[in-house]
Amino acid sequence: MTCIVGIADGVNVYIGSDRSAADDITITSMCRPKVHIKNDFIFAYAGSFGTGQLMEMIVDLDITHDDPYFTIRLFMVEQMKKAIDAFGSTSEENVAQFLIGCKGRLFEFSTDDWSVIEVEESAVGSGGSISLGSLYTTKSIYTDHSIRIRMALEAAIHYSPTCAGPIDVLCL
Repeated sequence: MTCIVGIADGVNVYIGSDRSAADDITITSMCRPKVHIKNDFIFAYAGSFGTGQLMEMIVDLDITHDDPYFTIRLFMVEQMKKAIDAFGSTSEENVAQFLIGCKGRLFEFSTDDWSVIEVEESAVGSGGSISLGSLYTTKSIYTDHSIRIRMALEAAIHYSPTCAGPIDVLCL
């Protein structure tokens, strides 16, 4: 369980995450962050750690089309499917949600149904709805997206028993 928060402003993409690793009984903080920059992409994952790590380690995140949506939808999805077939499992427990940014644009990507949706700001994971509320209430107050993301993640950590720090926020 976790919380991932992202904001795109047309120029930059900001994504932040907590570091929780939780199940029905326990919660701990991971040493490695869940948010990464690889080539022209920034991304973070919620859900299956194994599936998220496949994106981090295996998937080739190069822009293959002028529109990042097409690169994600056509090429990254195909690479993730191959990686899961080779190194993972297709069980429901291995579903992951990603926020992926490129060229000032932000996308939600789910391995549940392989959907890719473009958004301006989003939050996913077990603390996602709490963070969305925070994003809404800070939109007209703060212009610094890093501050808004940090506040949204702090709200999820405070109110969700499945979210924990530290917090990582990156910008591309």
